[in-house]
Amino acid sequence: MATGGDCNSPCKSKFATIAAFDPVDGKRIIHTERFLTACTDVASILGDLGNAFSFPKKDMLGNIKKIRDRFGSDSEKYSTLNAMLEEDSANKKKPTTTVVGIIWLLRGLDFLHALLNNVSQEFKDQVIEENLRPTVLRAYESSLKQYHGSMVQFVVCNTFRFSPYRSSFLKTLAVYPSVTSEVVISDIDAYLINFSATLDLIRSLLNEYDLNLSLTA
Repeated sequence: MATGGDCNSPCKSKFATIAAFDPVDGKRIIHTERFLTACTDVASILGDLGNAFSFPKKDMLGNIKKIRDRFGSDSEKYSTLNAMLEEDSANKKKPTTTVVGIIWLLRGLDFLHALLNNVSQEFKDQVIEENLRPTVLRAYESSLKQYHGSMVQFVVCNTFRFSPYRSSFLKTLAVYPSVTSEVVISDIDAYLINFSATLDLIRSLLNEYDLNLSLTA
């Protein structure tokens, strides 16, 4: 891990140490193995929100597994997410397990992206409210909520009652006492650049292959 300045321990937050999403270039390619590694690492943030978030974390990891199983069946053939989507675009009658996994994984990632963006923006706005639940709820309402039925919404929103304090969450992301909240936010902002671009590319590919399905829970 990187060190710097006069720190006696690493001066980077969790976001500077987990696997980052690849930059998006003109080729519009998503390399499956690296993508899944980044997804698995960022899903660990749900664990940092506390034990109450273990179910959504498990759900996200389950969707990652659906894609990883397909990749494992022929790692050369399915070396890119593009190859999977292109092949599955021919199946118009019933979405494949992979497509379902990608769509729900994208929605879970959208939630995490919105949450991290909210945390960053509120820090810059000097929000001092310790209760992180409103922040989590706003992220949910802008991402996953529209795909959930009333019962699922009730369960999820009830879970958010156990959101950690803002300062505790930032401290967990800091990992080391020497890492300040300013460093955590800076690392989050840097991480979000490729994260955001990757999510936009997945949405674009789903539309391109006519696989942007209206799945609900």
